[in-house]
Amino acid sequence: MSSSKRVEIESSGVIDAPVEALWDLVSDFSNVVRWHPDVTECRIVSGSSAEAGAERIVRLRNGMAIRERLVAISPEHHFYTYSVIQSPLPIRNHRSTVRFTALNTSQTQAHWSAQFEVIEGDPNILADGVKAGVLDLGIDGLRRAATSK
Repeated sequence: MSSSKRVEIESSGVIDAPVEALWDLVSDFSNVVRWHPDVTECRIVSGSSAEAGAERIVRLRNGMAIRERLVAISPEHHFYTYSVIQSPLPIRNHRSTVRFTALNTSQTQAHWSAQFEVIEGDPNILADGVKAGVLDLGIDGLRRAATSK
């Protein structure tokens, strides 16, 4: 019998772009392919891409497909929360939040957090991989996408 271990990871960084520009880039739940370097394809399979309840399937560079549900979105507070609902990764009860906070008119603090249970394998190795390959890489991708205009 295997036991699960809950992990929490986060990444953050300052991006030289106004909060509205970043929010325009990410507030469409189907838009992740435009800014996340590891995502090669994204399609909405249920709901509206800017409303809670929407579901998307993202395909990663390694061919892995992951189904995610938009749990909450707030244009006023510049954040959205989503959950991985189908994945080949050994995780369950996943929840991630991507949040932006204006530091001034031209800089934004980006913060991405994730919590999930690891149901198989070494939780630290999986958490480190998700942090580096999803969160850190995503914030770097946002920085590149926002400053390449």
